[in-house]
Amino acid sequence: MSTVDRIISSVKTKRRPGRPRLRTQAKEREIIRRCVKAAITTGELPSDVELGQAVGLGERSVRGIRLDAGLNRWHIAAWIQERDKDAVATPEGDFLCVTPYAGLWLLAPVIIRSALLPAARGLAWTSKTGVDAWQWLLTVVMWAVLGFRRFFHLDDMRHQADLGLALFTGRLRLLVDSTVWRLTHTIKPESVAAFYLQTASAAASLEAPKGEGWISMDEHVVGFFTKLKPRPLGKTRVPTRGRAYPAIRLYAPFHLWSGRFIGLVVTEAKRALSQVLPTLIAEVRRVRRQAGHPSPKQVDVIVDRGAYKGELFEQLIEDGAVRFIAMARGTQKNVRQWEAVPEDNFTPYHPEGEKNPNLKIADAETRISKCRHPLRTVLIRDDTPDTRQRWRALFSNVSSETMPPDEVDATYRHRQWHESSFAELDHDLSGKCLPKPYRLIRELNHQGERRKTVATTLPAETMTGLKMVAWLRHWSFNLVKDFGKELGDPYANMHVGTLVRKFITRPGWLRLKDDKLCVTLFPFTGSEALDSWIRHINHQQIAIPWLGNIVLQVEIAQQPVGLAANPRLVRRTVFANSIPPTVP
Repeated sequence: MSTVDRIISSVKTKRRPGRPRLRTQAKEREIIRRCVKAAITTGELPSDVELGQAVGLGERSVRGIRLDAGLNRWHIAAWIQERDKDAVATPEGDFLCVTPYAGLWLLAPVIIRSALLPAARGLAWTSKTGVDAWQWLLTVVMWAVLGFRRFFHLDDMRHQADLGLALFTGRLRLLVDSTVWRLTHTIKPESVAAFYLQTASAAASLEAPKGEGWISMDEHVVGFFTKLKPRPLGKTRVPTRGRAYPAIRLYAPFHLWSGRFIGLVVTEAKRALSQVLPTLIAEVRRVRRQAGHPSPKQVDVIVDRGAYKGELFEQLIEDGAVRFIAMARGTQKNVRQWEAVPEDNFTPYHPEGEKNPNLKIADAETRISKCRHPLRTVLIRDDTPDTRQRWRALFSNVSSETMPPDEVDATYRHRQWHESSFAELDHDLSGKCLPKPYRLIRELNHQGERRKTVATTLPAETMTGLKMVAWLRHWSFNLVKDFGKELGDPYANMHVGTLVRKFITRPGWLRLKDDKLCVTLFPFTGSEALDSWIRHINHQQIAIPWLGNIVLQVEIAQQPVGLAANPRLVRRTVFANSIPPTVP
């Protein structure tokens, strides 16, 4: 006799004389069978109403059959919890740690095949240190990818003894912020120059398809809010603050086709784009030459109004190896020339994504001061009544046979990719959070005490450290983008912040298994996007240089790790006595 049959035989049924028998043995058997099946499969019992509807009995009859058989809901929940108490998943192999940033190891293969570690061999410091160069580099890269704004934020993770982050930097414990600061400010300038050239040339090595090699060049102001005097930095208006502060300017050429930063120039606050553009072009040529680019001298440049200068346009035209598209300024002299263009030269213009039906476009020429050559001008006129901005003009030295007017405008519109990428760098990776480009000094006051004074200095090594950290911020942006490219569409063009949120900041545990470092990510929605990348990692048997060349293995757990509380238990213990909040 089966267990169900024994339970059914023990149930005492009651018959009422004169009434038809609805509670039959077959219905009792079916109710008990459904209850036992539900308890085994789901850990919960179906409602008495559902059981009654299934067998044709009332709720009270079903409850009586169930209770007579000893099938109490609370007892079932307690039995299931007791059974699963010892069934908590435990990792195989030598368990190392649980970390909230296990997804960082997905970037390890991209880092290993990059130029970061080979370039690290040439880094040197002015003082002795027991920290390897690649440990400091990986610390700064990890700090940038996770969006930490300040170096002392690392201490929060260090005090939590996050071994997962420490191992990612090749250490048992994270570097303290004072060590990171000291190494940042004592790094040798010549070693930074060599490191930058080697890593930047790797980003500039790609040869874009014909006509797709345009590079956007723009400036970004980084303010430093200090009241110390005398100020070591010149002041300029910081757009995010709406007033002038001591600041520097970052010029990071951006390759529009690849969507990567390919260099960096740091200048004082007063250096405008029109003054720095020749330096930027020379910098692009230098990193391309280092990368073995087939045509390093040819540079296609897109700039905004900040580059408007007659001498500059004349220099670019006479260079012969520079093609440019620049936004023109609507000065009174220029507008008078544009208004003199015959109406027959204008044609209706409907660019993609533009809903304005009143746009017209024309090809013309403009003469500006301090430029001996007439500038080809693509004029876009807005004939909307009472519009505040009627003219939009683009200067270029590319012939109309090579690029028609509408193509010139479409190419310039791609410059927005540079603006949006820097916005991602700033907001998602804290791109403007940089070390201060000056050093505080202490002097004796009139009481003979050493105190922090208002005096500051601006030594070369502090600017060197700032440029190094700023470039590593931009390099980390490229790193996350390269990771997204490995995942394929639609992740190749996804924002870096989204990639970090979806895949990098994922918890998991680390263990040693079969002489491999096994990283197990806890399951999450959308993890199937990593399947091909994980198969690639495990197939390639990638050795981790900073961990003794141990082989990396990545997997995603099939089931949630650990014991999850039964929802009925939570409902009984947490929500049983809960009351709605009182509204005043």
